[in-house]
Amino acid sequence: MDAFTIALIKGFYIKNKYNALKIASYFGFFQFFMTFLGFYVGNIFKDNVINYGKYITFFILFIIGLNMIIESKTEVNDKTNIKEMLILSFVTSIDAFTIGITFSLNDAKIIYNSIMIGVITFIISIIGALIGKKLKNIIKNKATIFGGIILIILSIKSLFI
Repeated sequence: MDAFTIALIKGFYIKNKYNALKIASYFGFFQFFMTFLGFYVGNIFKDNVINYGKYITFFILFIIGLNMIIESKTEVNDKTNIKEMLILSFVTSIDAFTIGITFSLNDAKIIYNSIMIGVITFIISIIGALIGKKLKNIIKNKATIFGGIILIILSIKSLFI
């Protein structure tokens, strides 16, 4: 759901359906990869990810959300730049990493589960981006502020998970 929400926000800034595909590809791939990676890392980092992952997620989403609110005063052309998409994709997939660790403890079918997580995330992210593209016309220039507020709310929510 975090990937869907952020894809929705990113959809405010896309100019065509190709960008929705790009956004969904980032989120889908990272969810797949981090689940897969978590499985193989297993217990090595389990305690650190579980204990500190929510604080890392809080900090990054809060800073990006605050930055969006500050930037709402100026027009920024590329809201789907590689650096920001990599950061957001990573942050939203930290929980997928911990799921991968859980899978390693249960001898789950990691290839199947990782692919399914990636595909489902891709689908809901492309839907979110396209909805965001449509919503931009409704909420107009308040999209950046709205998106920033949502990211700050998600950052606070991450502390309680």
